[in-house]
Amino acid sequence: MRNKKMTNRQLKALETKKALFESAMTLFREQGFDNVYIEDIAEKAGTSKGSFYTYFKTKDDVIIEHYKKIDERYEEVFRELPPILSASEKLVQVLTAGIVFSEKLDPEILSIVLINQLNQKDVASFIMNRKRSLYKITHHLVEEGQLNGEFTNEIDSNQLTDMLLCYYKGLYLDWCLTKGGFDFVERSENELTILIRKLLQKKEDPHVASEE
Repeated sequence: MRNKKMTNRQLKALETKKALFESAMTLFREQGFDNVYIEDIAEKAGTSKGSFYTYFKTKDDVIIEHYKKIDERYEEVFRELPPILSASEKLVQVLTAGIVFSEKLDPEILSIVLINQLNQKDVASFIMNRKRSLYKITHHLVEEGQLNGEFTNEIDSNQLTDMLLCYYKGLYLDWCLTKGGFDFVERSENELTILIRKLLQKKEDPHVASEE
């Protein structure tokens, strides 16, 4: 439905941006981020150097595009969550969706993405930005769980969000360090479920106690 409302020019622009993004990520994997030039990306995408600058200011912006895409996925899953789900179930579904999205890249590409963000010295890392959808959605669901009595109120919602996302980011790092040495989705879903129950839920919850 969305595409029918777009003009041919707009569709062409989306295709060009996608081609540039995918070409850049492929070249980063094959040659290393520092060894790839804008001209290389444009040539592989079948367009001009000037066209690259229409969509990206620098190579770093290509990396940021990955996080924008993954944030779009978090938002999409969040919007489609059935209201009947508990806050725990919603959190697992949203966070696992990010893992599924990133698994489509290989560990080498994801490593380049992470290294790029670690090397940001002059500006705050996009991955740590609290305005990201990842942080806002996670914080919203943590607060939802606290309000409905599912999660503990003994710890501030901001701190709980930070603790949960710290572990979440660690899963990405571990997958990269092991070169994809484990089932990224299965392990993440299982461990996030355990972590949320242990970290967030109230100790006196009989449902949790029975499962333990």
